[in-house]
This record gives sequence, C-alpha cells and structure tokens, in this order.
Amino acid sequence: IDMPYSLQDLEYSYKLLYYILTDQQYDELTSGNDKEIMHKLSDYWKSKDPTIGTPFNEAMYQYYQRADYAFFNFQTIQEKDGAKTIRGKIYILYGKPDAIKNSFVSAKSQEVWYYKKINKKFIFEIKDKGIFELISIEG
Repeated sequence: IDMPYSLQDLEYSYKLLYYILTDQQYDELTSGNDKEIMHKLSDYWKSKDPTIGTPFNEAMYQYYQRADYAFFNFQTIQEKDGAKTIRGKIYILYGKPDAIKNSFVSAKSQEVWYYKKINKKFIFEIKDKGIFELISIEG
C-alpha cells in the first residue's frame, strides 16, 4: 500500500543504488534481463533487511522513502529529479538533517546541514538558478 514511488520503476530503483554500491557491485546488479535484475535487487535488499523473516524490509523502505522525498523536495530548474542533486544524494544517504541553517558568507548564500549522529556538517552554496553545490564536509 505504501510502496515508495521510486520502487515502482525497476530501472529507476536500481539506478538509485549507485550511491551505495561500488562500481563493480552496480555493474553486477544491473547485468542481465529485467527478471534477473529484479531478482538481484530483491536479493540485495534481503541481505540488508534488519528483521529477516518478516515480509517488510525496513532498510529498503527507508532508503526508497528518502529517495522519494529527495525527488520531490530537491528539484531545481535544471534537474527535475531531486534525487540526482547533491542535496538529494546526501539526504538519501544520511536522512533528514538534525538541523539546517541558512546564512550569508562573503555575500554568498549558504545552507548547512548538521548530523549529530555521524558528527558531520555539509555546507552547500547556492549558485545560479538555485543550484546547490557542496563546498565542504566537516567533522
């Protein structure tokens, strides 16, 4: 019922794994026909399931829910798929930041995402046409 939008298209769902797989793993997962790829995708997520033996895979659901959020919330004029933006990628990988602060530094608009659990902050600078560029990772 609550299937993430990003899981409804096989090609899109495996392309989103590029953020968390090595190039070799990605190439292996995406080789073959659609049926083989679907089977490999299923096997991959089964290996990540924190509650083996239940029909619901929390890890897969969380990953693709983040991808859905990124798709819709980090779109730009140039990139209609917010999951493909740098903020989308960070959101997919780490989830919702604990805090977000906006400021002006040297006459440039910045957005800083804070993650306490991993002790990192990601600093984005807003460029032309609302494009965010990751300029620094601290922590």
